[in-house]
Amino acid sequence: MSRAFRLQNAIDGELVEIEGELPSLSIPVKSGIDPDWQLVDRLLQRARLVGYAFEQLDDAVGVAAFYSRDEVNVQTVIDTHILKDIEGMALQAGLPGSLAIFSIPDVERERPALHLPFHLYPIPLNNRIDLAAGRLAIFIFLMTGPVYNALEAAGFTVVQPTENPASTPPYLLVSKYVDYPNEGRIRVEFNPFSLIADVVYEFRNTEHLVNASIVQAQSMAATFYARISGSNDRDD
Repeated sequence: MSRAFRLQNAIDGELVEIEGELPSLSIPVKSGIDPDWQLVDRLLQRARLVGYAFEQLDDAVGVAAFYSRDEVNVQTVIDTHILKDIEGMALQAGLPGSLAIFSIPDVERERPALHLPFHLYPIPLNNRIDLAAGRLAIFIFLMTGPVYNALEAAGFTVVQPTENPASTPPYLLVSKYVDYPNEGRIRVEFNPFSLIADVVYEFRNTEHLVNASIVQAQSMAATFYARISGSNDRDD
C-alpha cells in the first residue's frame, strides 16, 4: 500500500526511491500528435455495416474492427480478409521484424492501464457499450521493423533482449545520448512501453512514439543533472 501511495503521489520530474527496487521517475510527455478518433469512427461505422474494416495509421500501425450482432469470436475473424490486409501491411513496410497484436478490450491485461480505457473514448455510446458486450472488437497490429527504424533514425539505439521475451509489459529498451547545455553528454536508457501503449490504445502513430521518446530522454537527462547539481550544492 505504501508503495502504491508513493507512486501515485509522485511529483513530476522527481525520483521516487523504493527500497529493493529501481527508482521510479514520473515524466509528463507530450508529442504534438493527437489520437485519430476520426479513423476510429470510420472503422466502427464500416464494421457495423459489413462486419469488418481495416485501416493503417502509418506503415507500422494497422487497426481492424470486427462486429457481430451476437458476439465477435474466432469465426467472425476468420470470415474476413484480415490476413490479406496484414500481409499487405507487411509488404508495404518492407522491413524485417515481428508483428505485435493488441486487442480492445484488452481481455488479458493484468496490470493497471497506462492509457485511456475504451469506455472513456470520445466515440458514440452504443459503440462503447458494444465493445464492453463483445459485439465489437478492435485489434491493433504493430510492425516492429518500421518502429525500430524510426527510433534509430532519431538517434536511439534499440535493444531487444533475448531474456524473458514473453514478459508483460514487453521488455524493450531504447537508449540515446543527450547533450545537456554546459554539462556534457549523458546516455539515458528506458523501456518505452507506456509510449507504445499510447500508440496502440489511443490510436496515435509512430511519429508520436519517436517524439515522445525524445522528450522523455531529454527530461531524464535534465532530472539527472538537476539532482547532481543539487547534490554538489549541498556538499559545498
